[in-house]
Amino acid sequence: MITTNKKIYFSVTVLILTIIYFVILAFDSSTVFYYKIDELSKANIKSTETIRVVGTLVDNSFDREKDSTTAVFSIQSEDGTNMLTAHYEGVVPELFFNEQSEIVLEGNLLEHTNLNDAVFDAENIIVKCPSKYEEADAEKTQVL
Repeated sequence: MITTNKKIYFSVTVLILTIIYFVILAFDSSTVFYYKIDELSKANIKSTETIRVVGTLVDNSFDREKDSTTAVFSIQSEDGTNMLTAHYEGVVPELFFNEQSEIVLEGNLLEHTNLNDAVFDAENIIVKCPSKYEEADAEKTQVL
């Protein structure tokens, strides 16, 4: 016969293992990989996988239809050698058009044959403003 203590230990063990399983599942599903545009061609990314891509806005690439929230634009790598076309539905942040800002897109890289033909379906746009870093760099150079 199983004693009451053994039943309690078994129930607590099953409960703890269940909680651990759900915690691991939650952390695994919330992981988003961060790529530079140059790294996309080397990475094996599925079109269903949510990723983040960083780049800067290509001059004169932003296009939005009249009375629409759908935007199409391109971002480029730091050295300007690789570009990625992106589609975004929503309001674009004001800092988006700052030439010095880094743009982080979160979404899905759609099926493509090579990086220049790739289209990124952006769900979120995060604009990293470098102004606070530029000010700190200017202060360092004055001190030196």
